[in-house]
Amino acid sequence: MIKKSILLITLCICAFGFSQQDDTSKPEDEKLEQALSLMYKSDIDMEIDEKVYSIVQGNSYLTEDQKSAIIGMVVPSSYADMKKDLENQKAKAGMTILDKGEVTHEDGKKILFTKSSLEREGEVYIMFIYCKENDEESSIMITSYFEKNKENKYLDLIQKAAFSAKLK
Repeated sequence: MIKKSILLITLCICAFGFSQQDDTSKPEDEKLEQALSLMYKSDIDMEIDEKVYSIVQGNSYLTEDQKSAIIGMVVPSSYADMKKDLENQKAKAGMTILDKGEVTHEDGKKILFTKSSLEREGEVYIMFIYCKENDEESSIMITSYFEKNKENKYLDLIQKAAFSAKLK
């Protein structure tokens, strides 16, 4: 089941296709390799309710039934570029964009978000993706999902994690 959850999140992240490039040169390939290393080797600190999200695997937190998760990663794209991508984002097959935009957290930092609905294995899930600036060349992206009828149970916990996310 964990593999299915991780696969679901990976597919969802890929569906958004942030910062795609088709042709790359050797310097661009090296930059891509560094970016991938940043994505998968970064340690993100988030305020997580580990009583609810009790399965912890690196920057991924899942509920015991694996029907909700919070996954953090650093992406090699500036906040400004992520904002442009969000504005041009189109729904992929099997997914409906319900809302998207930018909010200002109480600490004054801006955070991008998308809220989507997707169906997997006969169940409807809500997926939130949050993005906040890490530095001039990278952003922290928090992807989360939960069953459609569980928003009241999980949304505050997910937002707390997303708004508090930072590199350790």
